[in-house]
Amino acid sequence: WSPMAYNNKLVFRGGFGIAYDRFDNNSFDNTRNNPPYVANYSICCGSAADPFANNQIAFNLGTGNNPQTYPANPALVTPIDPRSGLPIVTAGYNAPSIYADPTHMPSAYVYLYSMQMQYALPQDWTFTLGYQGSAGHRLLRIRNLNYFYPSQNLNLAAMFDFTPDTNTSFNALNAQLEHKFKHGISFNTLYTYSKSIDQLSSEGPGFVTNQTYPINDKTERGPSDYDATHNFRAFALWELPIFRSRKDALGAIAGGWQLNGIFQFHSGFPWTPVAQNDCIVLGAVSCFNPVRPLSYNGQAGSSYDTSAFLPPTSSNFSALAGAGPTTTNPYFNLQTSGNSPVPPGVGRNSFRGPRYQDVDVSIAKQFGLSRMKGTSEGAKIELRMTAYNVFNKLNLAPFTFATQSTVVSYFNRTLNGSLIPVANPLFGTATTGLAGRVLELQGRISF
Repeated sequence: WSPMAYNNKLVFRGGFGIAYDRFDNNSFDNTRNNPPYVANYSICCGSAADPFANNQIAFNLGTGNNPQTYPANPALVTPIDPRSGLPIVTAGYNAPSIYADPTHMPSAYVYLYSMQMQYALPQDWTFTLGYQGSAGHRLLRIRNLNYFYPSQNLNLAAMFDFTPDTNTSFNALNAQLEHKFKHGISFNTLYTYSKSIDQLSSEGPGFVTNQTYPINDKTERGPSDYDATHNFRAFALWELPIFRSRKDALGAIAGGWQLNGIFQFHSGFPWTPVAQNDCIVLGAVSCFNPVRPLSYNGQAGSSYDTSAFLPPTSSNFSALAGAGPTTTNPYFNLQTSGNSPVPPGVGRNSFRGPRYQDVDVSIAKQFGLSRMKGTSEGAKIELRMTAYNVFNKLNLAPFTFATQSTVVSYFNRTLNGSLIPVANPLFGTATTGLAGRVLELQGRISF
């Protein structure tokens, strides 16, 4: 809609849509591979005691085309309980895991909506202000039913249930100021203030996608793994004026070059503190997911500068500096006893990692070639040199789930079976940096 009173200088735009998507095949493939019809075994490091007897693989042929005529490997045979149809766990064999899907799997869908105002300013400037959002429903998560039923069947390891009940939401304010190309210069700036919230940021089975407390899905609601509150970008293009109007050889070689620059900045991505890197065992319950702390004691720093996350110890958690091997983390209280996990006292993705910024610069020129036979347009060759992160700014890699950077403490088991938390001295500290300055040379022919 463009109100007539503004002489076509002001326009309003809006839109709404619904997007549908299918689930990953992996979710259904796991369910089809349940015992007793399918059994997956891990075979490793052959020795006389395992299926690779004497480090040799035995090859056998069947007596016919039917796969059932091939002889079974006795080292891979697990007795089947006729009452349950499940493998019987005996010495030397691990209990199997099983997967389940709903009988009627609904389709995931996302509502998409936006509204925008654009106004033409004097001197070829254009200002745009808008809102965009989305809401996703019936997205997939994986639940370990051992959390819900602590009295475990010892013939089973884990029982995974794919459940399509998670939701997402995204809301963003977008602002853009653009200067149209004139006198050899164009300029564009964009700023986004946004919030992305979900209960799980990646569907499908896998350690990094598992929820920490699936019993209550509401406790998993928090910022998305990729949420960046502030995102600013500035683009500029300048046609260098030197020798631009000359028609001789000097103008053909030294004139017509374009200089491009891009500045990017965004807030750090969120991360979740967890109790340990590997699954903790509390009583008889084997936790499929790392456990969030019971409570946060405060006192941690809140700087998002690169220097605040540098080793040997980040300044945000500086009290861990010099911590001995038996010192517990002073910022969090952890669960060390009980026969089942308790609700966490620390929100998912409640901390922020290092922010990011860099400047990319490129210089490019197009050379016209002689008109090629059989084409209606002249051929061109473009030469470009790009310097990514031209000032060689140190940017740190985002913190990822249950790694050295996000593990609060590990657990050691004493002789009497109790768990003792041991502080992780690398907690809150970056362990990896992103790429520094990279130079790229490119030649491209178009015709």
